Amino acid sequence: PGWERHGGQQHLHRGHRDDGLLLEGCQGVRVEGNSVSAGVNGVAVRATGIGQGGNVIIGNALLQQSGCGVLLGGSSPTEGDRVLNNTVSGAGGAGVRISFGTSEISGNTISGCLVQGIVLEWTGSDVNCNTLANNTVGIFAGEGADGNVIRENLVQDGTVGVLIGPSQGNRVLNNTILRMDENSGAGIQIGMGEVGGGRIEGNNVSYCNEGLRAAPYPDELWANTSIHMKSRSRLIVRWSVDSTSGEPRGQLTLVGQNTANTWTMGSV
Repeated sequence: PGWERHGGQQHLHRGHRDDGLLLEGCQGVRVEGNSVSAGVNGVAVRATGIGQGGNVIIGNALLQQSGCGVLLGGSSPTEGDRVLNNTVSGAGGAGVRISFGTSEISGNTISGCLVQGIVLEWTGSDVNCNTLANNTVGIFAGEGADGNVIRENLVQDGTVGVLIGPSQGNRVLNNTILRMDENSGAGIQIGMGEVGGGRIEGNNVSYCNEGLRAAPYPDELWANTSIHMKSRSRLIVRWSVDSTSGEPRGQLTLVGQNTANTWTMGSV
């Protein structure tokens, strides 16, 4: 398998055990305008030492990878990588996975990925203005993925729109989330586990089985999030309870439009 040219775009079909494009130990490389189908990862960026980063992955079509459309990882953290305006479809893992580094993920169209559209496993990334559809989970911030901003994305048609795992200080701002309407579906899910110090504000959540589902740990704030209910949509808050005192471990503050919605609360 190799490169073919169709019009102005290069197309690469890879074997099932290969990455389409691999940047290893690179800094400041621009990968633009390629079409990659099959293989493990469409574009893989692997840092091998301190000071690497600043790579730009822009305007590529990444189709039917068994792993991820774009994977940023390696043995050292990077800073300043950008994943912009790519089309990712049908990945067996995540559309875009940031496993070790701080990045901007913006303007991508990601659909039909089996696990997540975008997964964050590191700190301080900015995920904005992406369109995600028909992924099992739209955007996932995993354990230890602290201080990320998830803002102004359109997430539609899946099981969970935005899922925040055990982490601190993540902000979910001004996203539109539609039709997470399976029986286990939720527009935004916080926890289970030690999740705190974040802010959920200005989101528009419509036609989801559960609009917001939370198991907050310390001091999570939801502000001015609008939930457009269908008949069974609801906001569910489940406290994490101290095993000795029986008291809630943290505080969830609800302000603004949240107060008009039906919600239930119980211990876990």
